[in-house]
Amino acid sequence: SIVMSVLGIDTALAQEGLNVAPLLVMASIFGAWERCFATGRQAVALDPMNPEPRLFLAVGLFYGGRLAEAETEIRRMLELAPDSHWSRLIACQILLAAGRPQDALAEARKEPARMRRLAAVALAAFACGLRQESDAALQAFEAEFVDGGPFQLAEIYAQRREFDSAFKWLEHTWKIREPGVCLIRSASTLKNLHSDSRWPAVLRKIGMSDEQLK
Repeated sequence: SIVMSVLGIDTALAQEGLNVAPLLVMASIFGAWERCFATGRQAVALDPMNPEPRLFLAVGLFYGGRLAEAETEIRRMLELAPDSHWSRLIACQILLAAGRPQDALAEARKEPARMRRLAAVALAAFACGLRQESDAALQAFEAEFVDGGPFQLAEIYAQRREFDSAFKWLEHTWKIREPGVCLIRSASTLKNLHSDSRWPAVLRKIGMSDEQLK
């Protein structure tokens, strides 16, 4: 795959051992979710006090459509490391997918890192009908973190159904080879884009169309 070669994922997979991160990428690209889940659970069992394997397992379960299990793992991670970066954002996204926007917004507001807190609030406030709060968070994110967060901007705009902006930021994600590009194919936060006529072209451009992955 083009994207795997560009980002060095081929090498990482060859050396992965019990590293869940490259398996999450592989699962996202090829749909190999069961292997990702099994390795993630094994990594957690070997080092149950380490929050990092739980984070990757939670993300894998989320993208793989197992929302209840994903929430369980992210809650356990929050018990181990309540101030861990990413965890509240991921919890927010899981809760939004589960149809619980108020709970998602509560988690979003607890995210310790400003960049990810703004992204989470932009997503959750919009889902709660709090357009002004969502707009303010999104505008602040773009003003402060545009260079480091094009994939997150694509996610936010996709969830807000502002598709032109979402595709603009996906294009930028690929242009700068931002690591989030690896997750484009199966990211739950981008599902609103799948019915748009531009979506197949995005997958072909980055080497992730069904035909290219056969």
